[in-house]
Amino acid sequence: MRPDGRREGPFTIETGPLGERLIGGMHRTAAALAGAGLDVIVDHVLLEDRWLDDMARRWADLSVLYVGVRCPLDVVLERERARRDRTIGQAEAQFAVIHRRGGYDLEVDTSRLAPEEAAARIVDALERGMPRPPFPGVRSARPGD
Repeated sequence: MRPDGRREGPFTIETGPLGERLIGGMHRTAAALAGAGLDVIVDHVLLEDRWLDDMARRWADLSVLYVGVRCPLDVVLERERARRDRTIGQAEAQFAVIHRRGGYDLEVDTSRLAPEEAAARIVDALERGMPRPPFPGVRSARPGD
């Protein structure tokens, strides 16, 4: 394992200029939709710290619930094999990287919870009200922080 959390194995994930533009566009699009009063769900694989920083900066004035969706590596690998539409090895290459910043408002373990149970926990968290910023030092642009 490298110091940045990436595996030293045969599979490496790198994002080029087009991918960077896509991620930035996704962050801006989600902010625009939420700013227009729509509820938005973003399924995001945070491979780069700068993506979290950009996302948090662009969404600083919005009510956001950050949910970490996790399960053990052996479950991830089995799901990758069973889906048949994945590049084998990609899940393992991402596993240590995507959650390295931590700090979610809520985490759900999909190896222990049925989809309906995980969704119910998310709905419950939303109904209780949005929490304070979860990622220390990232969302300091929000007024009042």
